[in-house]
Amino acid sequence: MRSQGRECGAADCTKKCLEKGAKMVVVTDGDQKILAVENPDALKGHEGHHVAVSGHVSGENIHVMSVKML
Repeated sequence: MRSQGRECGAADCTKKCLEKGAKMVVVTDGDQKILAVENPDALKGHEGHHVAVSGHVSGENIHVMSVKML
């Protein structure tokens, strides 16, 4: 990944995008569905990581109840 002309890892790039106002999302493994996270603080520290998330899905949103590193 690239950020402002420099190479960066997924976690760093994700954090920079969030700092600039991007919305936190979860991308599902199976069908690559994008879900907007209603409570992004629940994923703080896991930006750009591959994690298992459980929560309540409503339409295109998810309310995260738990997160586990994979």
